[in-house]
Amino acid sequence: MLEEAGSLLMWTLLATTVVLPNRTLLAQPSSSANAVRCKSVLDCPPPELRWGQDARCLELDCYKGQCGARIKTGYALDGAVVLGGEFSCFSAPLVCDATGQPAAATESSRLIAIREGQHCIPSGASGNPCEKSVCRNKECVFEPYDEGSCSDSSIAVNGCERRGCRNGACQAVPDPRKEGSSCGDSETAECRTTVYTCSDAGRCEAAKQVAESAECADGPLVLGASRRLPAAFKELVTTSATFPKYSCNVATCKLEFCGDGVINRDEECDGGAIPPNAPSGRRCNASCKME
Repeated sequence: MLEEAGSLLMWTLLATTVVLPNRTLLAQPSSSANAVRCKSVLDCPPPELRWGQDARCLELDCYKGQCGARIKTGYALDGAVVLGGEFSCFSAPLVCDATGQPAAATESSRLIAIREGQHCIPSGASGNPCEKSVCRNKECVFEPYDEGSCSDSSIAVNGCERRGCRNGACQAVPDPRKEGSSCGDSETAECRTTVYTCSDAGRCEAAKQVAESAECADGPLVLGASRRLPAAFKELVTTSATFPKYSCNVATCKLEFCGDGVINRDEECDGGAIPPNAPSGRRCNASCKME
């Protein structure tokens, strides 16, 4: 009897605050005689909501012959709220709190990652212009930012580079604006001119080409690279079945070939040019040989 009276007193006292250990009364009786009686939960009316409670957070219960409602603390509700502002990296699901009201879950395991890889506001500044803050797995972290700009004067650069970000640090990087531009004085020797230009890798690289005033240079003849080929040679190239034989006199930077009218090395004659000691009656053939 004493235990039963104590239990009844607990219900009566707690009924004035609605909240019981995982339960609320459906009414606030002044005595147990006014409580809603039940034999099963089917006898109980819908719970009376108080203090912003959500019906989804309450579960009807018949407890010791009185209708009540269990509070489903931690029960997940539809929807989520973003915590930490517009640039937050996580949202929190709505759950039932201990009073039966919807609230945002705060446990780390229940937080939901959002805005992955997007900009976020970190709690502290990095101080590194080559880093940016992004959302990664519910946290705002710093990552290398190669598109950033830096101006550390202690970084040495050549004429084809600029100071820029790479792998999260300020370094000397290729300057795309200088690609193909001159990075040194040209030099001419042996019928070739060496020019220095910036490569796409940010290096000053040398390239040799036939000098402007030369017909040829040592090495294979590249038609497009020679600006002053003799007209007679060009005609031979277009009319001959095979590419005409030639050589380059690197002392004069002149092209020597059969058909230029000059007896060059390996030639017995060349067109109308015949050696003065040639036997009479012989002539010069198309291969610059006497016949």
